[in-house]
Amino acid sequence: MSETSLNMKFKSSLLAKSRIKQLLAILALTLFLQTAYSQLNSNRFLISGRFSGGLIQKDFYSTYGLSGEYIIKNKIGLVYNIDGISSKNGFRLHSPIGLATGGILFYTGVKSLNDKDTEWYAKFGVIGGLILMALPDGISYHQNIGYRWDISPYANLLGIEMTFDDNHDLEVVNYACSFGVKTSYLIKDNLFYSGYLETRKTGNYPWSLGIGGGIGFTIKHKDEPLPNETNKKK
Repeated sequence: MSETSLNMKFKSSLLAKSRIKQLLAILALTLFLQTAYSQLNSNRFLISGRFSGGLIQKDFYSTYGLSGEYIIKNKIGLVYNIDGISSKNGFRLHSPIGLATGGILFYTGVKSLNDKDTEWYAKFGVIGGLILMALPDGISYHQNIGYRWDISPYANLLGIEMTFDDNHDLEVVNYACSFGVKTSYLIKDNLFYSGYLETRKTGNYPWSLGIGGGIGFTIKHKDEPLPNETNKKK
């Protein structure tokens, strides 16, 4: 084989390697940009229905409800949960403290707005009720661990649970809290499913341990600049 042929083959090999590197770089950049806008925490509102089962010591319980999250900066989420819990001890309704107390205050204020003697207190009740209703059940931290895949530990510290008897009469109201970790996967840009493991405590009941899952959807994407736009501003 002549020296000229060897040089041509060597140059062709270098050119092929250069093209492959360019294609890989373009592919990596494309995946990066897709990942930046195909993650759960690139959305502002998350709403999901969920179900779980677990044990309180040796007794089984089941939970079903609705969960909402408002994602703010730094991957922090404000969590809101409304759950129904069934066990041998009866039925319990879980709600954020702010939603329950704020709802009562707001309703009382609205009823008193037409009374001139209590108009100022009524306005205070309406405004104060709205502020309390905005208080979350807890907070979460979202971390991307893969394309469309998210893990989020959470702590719900501001909850109450109302226990009802067989006649659906309210028996007692207890403070409630829960801690857990949830993993979620975006099936489509606005649809996701999740699984979670959590422990919860209600009043004098022992700590429980449960596992569950859910399916939900996103409402609005956050208005965030693309990575190259952020660098230009700097």
